[in-house]
Formats: sequence, structure tokens, C-alpha cells
Amino acid sequence: MMDLSQPSVFASISSPNVSVAPIMYNAAFKTLGLNCVYVSFDVNDLPTAIRGLRALNIRGFSVSRPFKEQCLTLLDRTDPIARAIGAVNVVKNENGSLIGHNSDWIGAVRALEQHGAISGKRAAVLGAGGAGRAFAYGLKANGADVYLYNRTRIRAKRVCEELGVNFGGGFEDLTGLLAADIVVNATPVGSISTSETDILSREVIRPGQVILDAVVLPLNTNLILAAQSAGCIAVRGVELFVYQGAVAFEQFTGTKAPIDEMFASLMAELKTR
Repeated sequence: MMDLSQPSVFASISSPNVSVAPIMYNAAFKTLGLNCVYVSFDVNDLPTAIRGLRALNIRGFSVSRPFKEQCLTLLDRTDPIARAIGAVNVVKNENGSLIGHNSDWIGAVRALEQHGAISGKRAAVLGAGGAGRAFAYGLKANGADVYLYNRTRIRAKRVCEELGVNFGGGFEDLTGLLAADIVVNATPVGSISTSETDILSREVIRPGQVILDAVVLPLNTNLILAAQSAGCIAVRGVELFVYQGAVAFEQFTGTKAPIDEMFASLMAELKTR
């Protein structure tokens, strides 16, 4: 367990900085009476930022878009699953040594399992970046037949080979998604950080599918609204975000995460945005 007897600082790094992570982590620290604070940084130079976080003895930090893959080579080591995924979203400072982990895949699995079994299902993942890699890994590890789609086909094919999943295709033709039981959007499309608002049309989703949009803000993306309208089971990004955050919290502190308080604090904030 990490020694938290002294005041401790945790952080998130992303670009642009639109993180809502401080809300749920600080709520968790307050609930448990831990003398900790969580802040977020907008990072332009990742190697310099990592050196700064190390020098400041930041006790742990979350890694968000677009640094989840780039971060791998800048750490002292990564755990076997993060290496297999090829992406890191949680870094723990162990006595000055930065250790990379991945909680994204667990968050996706736990969020989806609230709405039915994963094993034996056909799953489609949109996006071959750090998040997409983690979701594809988690779905496959839990028995799904995974198809990966990406705007850049050559990148998707490379990731499929590395993870041992199927190549679904590019974004120009997503009709194959109709065969999927589970659809996961692992792109930033629909978030406040991009001008793009749509990635899927009603023509490529059908009633009964479970559709998870990893976008956290806004709370109800166009995809979530379309999924609800089409008779799908719509899983909002906030669910995934809290589950992966709970895993990260426990890695950071060695203490069981107060997940209900984390979720409530985040929902209260997101409903105002």
C-alpha cells in the first residue's frame, strides 16, 4: 500500500485538457479522509511533462488522449497487460520509479457487463488508438469475437495483427456493424474537444445492440441519443470512466475506491455541462 501519511498530489495529463477526472478523484479522497489532491495538466511536450512529474514527485497520474501509446517509452517499466495492449493510461510512482498500467480495458468490460454477458458475442470497436486498443484487448480477453474499425485502414490492420483481433474495415463503410452485438466508440468523435459530432448513422445500428460511447463529455452524445432512439442499450462514457477510475484509484492508493461517491460527484457535474 502506498504511504499516504504525507500530503500527496496526483494528476492527469492530456491535450487539450478537458479532463473531469479531478472531480471524481477529489470526491473519493474527501470521502475517505485522505490528505491528497488530484489536478489536471494540459500538456504540449510529453517527454518534458514526464520529467516534470517525476521531479515534482507526483505520486501517480492518469494518461489521456493523445498520449496513451507515446507514454510507453518514457516510463521505467510497464506491467505485462499494458505492454500487450500497447497503451498506458495509469502511471504509479513507486519510490521514484514510474510504472505504467492500463485500467481502460477493465473499465470497458465492467461497464458492458452491467448490461449483459460479453463472452460469445460479436463486438465492433471503432478507433485504433490507445483506448481502442484497450477495449479490443478487454473484449477479446472476455470471450468476444472482436472486429476493429479505424479511419486509417493500415493502422487498424497493424493493431489487429498485434492484438489478434479481426479487421473490420475503414469508416467509409460501417454496414458490417449491423452484425455486431456490441459496438464501442473509442474515438473522440462527439466530444467537446472535436468539431465532429457523428460517426454512426441509424442505418448501421439496430435494436438490441449494446452501444458504448467512450466519450464522457457531453453526458449524452449524439451516438447515445441515436442508440436510445433505435432501441439499443446505450452505455454512456461516464460509466466506463468511473469503473476505470476506480481501478486506477486503487492502484494509486492501495485503498478500495468509493465508487458510488465517485459516480455521484461526476454525474452531478456533467449534468450542468
